[in-house]
Amino acid sequence: MHTLKLVLIIAVGLTTPDLALAKAKCKSLLKKLHNVQAIQRQGYSLREGKSLAKKEAKARNEWWQCERGINNKVKAKKNKTDKSVKKTRVKKSDSKSLGILENTASASFSSQSSVGGKSKYTGEQLKRWLVFYQPLMKCQRPKSTQVFAYCVEYKRQQQQMFEMQDELN
Repeated sequence: MHTLKLVLIIAVGLTTPDLALAKAKCKSLLKKLHNVQAIQRQGYSLREGKSLAKKEAKARNEWWQCERGINNKVKAKKNKTDKSVKKTRVKKSDSKSLGILENTASASFSSQSSVGGKSKYTGEQLKRWLVFYQPLMKCQRPKSTQVFAYCVEYKRQQQQMFEMQDELN
């Protein structure tokens, strides 16, 4: 009986420092949550409000998981290349730097076809088209509507050139 009490006291004594450390960590997470909530009570813009709401939700989640004893040490690493990629805006005056074709019949689109997934060519003609047409690098993932419009017009002109060349052969 005395040995059982002694074992119990030793077991409780060994686990108490871990609980104290865990509570201290939870206390710091709770303080972080209170700081975010204090900032929310002050004035802020819409964008700042959305950011603060995300921070509060994250802080509350971390604190609650700590209180419940859930250990979330394994976190997915974010890809740093996403942060290093800078967004660039294309100015309207930069149409010449985009390489927009000068010899077009009109400034507006002359194509009446819809943007769709169907191929214009089939069979052997499709194979020849795929060999002929090499899309530009900037057309792989256009960053602006101006670049997208240029790419659509470029592809249309390439189709016209292909059809003329295909008729001659």
